[in-house]
Amino acid sequence: MSFYAKFLFLVFCLISVIDSTLKMIVQVDLKKLIAYATVQEMGLILMLMLISNKYMLFYTGLFIITHTILSSLFFFIVDCIYKRYKTRTTNGVFGIFNESFFLGIFILISLFLYLGFPFTIKFFIELKLFLFLFSYNYIILVFIVFLLNFLGSFFFAKI
Repeated sequence: MSFYAKFLFLVFCLISVIDSTLKMIVQVDLKKLIAYATVQEMGLILMLMLISNKYMLFYTGLFIITHTILSSLFFFIVDCIYKRYKTRTTNGVFGIFNESFFLGIFILISLFLYLGFPFTIKFFIELKLFLFLFSYNYIILVFIVFLLNFLGSFFFAKI
């Protein structure tokens, strides 16, 4: 792929990551929130696939696998919440730990896995991918991707 085509794809991916991160701030529907988090992570994955070498494609593949498992897990959690509360809005769902302790613990563990809690697979994958970006000296791209990944995780966890 030519330099200009890669640059164009990187710009589109960056726009999609920024857009989905900003939409996660005001989202109140849990299913849409997970969909925006999925769009954000897929944008990050595509950006990493465009700039990585053969060695880093292994870690990008692991990132895809963990993304697939965690996204499916969160959509399952939203389905469990919907079956109990008959709503997917964040305003209608509160007190999960009081009413369903095991579901609350399951949500908390899943959230730690999604956020890349230290010593999880996603933590090591994200660490390796960010170190790879630092080695290429894409300071602005690294800053933006790190900032957007942090903000996206923060907005996702806040809800």
